[in-house]
Amino acid sequence: MASTQTPQAITLLENCKSMREFKQIHSHMIRTGLIDRPSDRYRMVAFCCSPAVGDMNYARLLFEDIPDPDPFLWNTMIKGHASSGSSDSALSIYLDMLASDTRPDGYTLPFLLRAFTSREAASAFVQAIHSHAVRFGFGSNAFVVNALIHTYSLCGRIDDARVLFDKSVNRDAVTWNALMSGYNRCRRFAESLGLFVEMEREGSCPHRSPSFRCSPPAPD
Repeated sequence: MASTQTPQAITLLENCKSMREFKQIHSHMIRTGLIDRPSDRYRMVAFCCSPAVGDMNYARLLFEDIPDPDPFLWNTMIKGHASSGSSDSALSIYLDMLASDTRPDGYTLPFLLRAFTSREAASAFVQAIHSHAVRFGFGSNAFVVNALIHTYSLCGRIDDARVLFDKSVNRDAVTWNALMSGYNRCRRFAESLGLFVEMEREGSCPHRSPSFRCSPPAPD
């Protein structure tokens, strides 16, 4: 019986459009025993973490009922709180992750850094998160470095962002744009323009599409 209902439950989850529908599906899965499938539990948490239709309080209830969550699930919760604008909750989940002896992966810290959207919050935590990146071996991870450059720039520490940029060996278009945006934010337009010229000289400007042209950064 459960085996024939399982694909139906998955289809219902994939087509769910609101928390009201989700709660009905959740009740159905509990009654039919499908809630014991780990993959479905992960889908349910991910839905509740959606910034468009989710509910982080409900996500937390589901999450806390899952034994030994893996980094993917921790990251989903951190990203969900970050997307909902709750930096305190995102940080709390990260600290719980460390306390559970779960090691962060290359996505954890960038998701956490997204939570700090104000200069004050970014200033308070970016240095500590940078230290954790080094501690866990992500000091050269492009995804992590790009997020750190953006966050250092956000809190006005553009020179620290430049140090990270200069040490980076895996620069991509995001890396260049993060630093240029930081220079613009700090109104250091000459350095922003100089960085753009350097990017073109190194061939990092993506001229792959005939319809795409790189433009020098303009003052805000």
